[in-house]
Amino acid sequence: SYYGRTPTKILQETLIYFSWLFPVLAGLILCRFRSKLRSYLPELLIFVIGFLPVSGLVTFEGQNWNTAADRYLYLSFLGIAWLISVLADSIRKRRYVYLLVFIILIWTGITAFNQVRIWENNETIWTRAIEITHNDEIPYNRRGVTYYHQGNYSKALADLTNALEINPDHYQSLYARGLVYQKMQQPKLAISDYSSALRLQPTDPDPDLIYNRALMLISTGSYQLAIADLSRVIEMNPEDKMAYYNRAAVYFYLGYYRNAWDDLTITEKLGGYVNPDFKMDVINALEQGKQQ
Repeated sequence: SYYGRTPTKILQETLIYFSWLFPVLAGLILCRFRSKLRSYLPELLIFVIGFLPVSGLVTFEGQNWNTAADRYLYLSFLGIAWLISVLADSIRKRRYVYLLVFIILIWTGITAFNQVRIWENNETIWTRAIEITHNDEIPYNRRGVTYYHQGNYSKALADLTNALEINPDHYQSLYARGLVYQKMQQPKLAISDYSSALRLQPTDPDPDLIYNRALMLISTGSYQLAIADLSRVIEMNPEDKMAYYNRAAVYFYLGYYRNAWDDLTITEKLGGYVNPDFKMDVINALEQGKQQ
């Protein structure tokens, strides 16, 4: 599950600066009772070794947006399970062992049943995350993206708007809401969100985002701006067949037939599909001497 424990938010909490006390206290306890705990050393080592890769001592990508997750202790709990079995075996009165095992099975069964309902699908996962986090844009964004892929654009729009109310500069939500507006045939709103997202990443823009904005610019009649965006996409990826093809269509509409023909030729060389009727229209226009 997602708990909203990002590094930025954790550093805003005062208690985090006293967190070093917990490992120190654990170390003191281990030193004090080291003779008694020696027989349980293998089990404790499994727990520690399983936890170390995700402890934060060495950074990893997932830690950037969630420093706490249930799966971080999956491997470590093998040591806990072994430790419980060793402790249970040391109990002389077997009925207590049976009672302990029964309690553990009931508890794990109930918690697993509840967790399965949460992990049923992406929608339930992120709905739970919204319930347990406060003022966090990420779960709203992820559930909104889930609704988008389901084709439920009204719910996607609501969630992504909530995410942007929390963080107006959340790039992923601006991009995703632009896609939603595009599907809902609201090009001006899509252009606005795409442009805002691009302003947040001026040095490393996403060519797909620029391409989508170009399509929306075409639908609003902003042809020169669309050509500029499509040219930018081609500059970033010279093998983008669809960018060449759509730029050819815009060139043809504006009467730049030679430019349209050049882009269609490149599209075919790259293995892209060219509508035969469109190609013939360009050829006829060139033959009639309408090149501008």
